[in-house]
Amino acid sequence: MIKVLNTMEKIPKVGIITGWAEEIKPIDEEGINVDFILRKPFKHAELAKHINELFGAGSK
Repeated sequence: MIKVLNTMEKIPKVGIITGWAEEIKPIDEEGINVDFILRKPFKHAELAKHINELFGAGSK
């Protein structure tokens, strides 16, 4: 899904929230571009921080 999103003319912001406990293989090698990855459990403040960084002042 992320690979398809990355081919769009206007690429949306993408974050991954995962419960996967294992190490995630480097997604850069797969040509997958995401803006952030959060592992469960997470605090709402962590999610808010990532969203604010993406859509805050100076974002495109």
